[in-house]
Amino acid sequence: NTLCGSTNHFTSFAVLFSGIQGDCSNNNGEQYIFEEGWQDSLLILGCTLIIFTLALLVITATRTSLGARLFLGSEAVRLSGLRRVNVERLTASSGASSFSGSAV
Repeated sequence: NTLCGSTNHFTSFAVLFSGIQGDCSNNNGEQYIFEEGWQDSLLILGCTLIIFTLALLVITATRTSLGARLFLGSEAVRLSGLRRVNVERLTASSGASSFSGSAV
């Protein structure tokens, strides 16, 4: 079963309630959200730019110290710094001990 019809808003649920059954071959461009394709293209471009901008903001916020404090909290940032210092100490001490041994 196929329902045809039009509505003056984004959702087309009204077509389900008041649509005409039959062949929808003569829609005359009613397959768009807006009246013309270029307007729908602008909608898609705008949504894409918003999503890209939000993703960029999240990535930037997680890579800076201020963003880390906002997302993780000050205690997690402090513990992360302590872990980093301990790892640096361990790698420095293991590198120094490997050179201090005598050659066999």
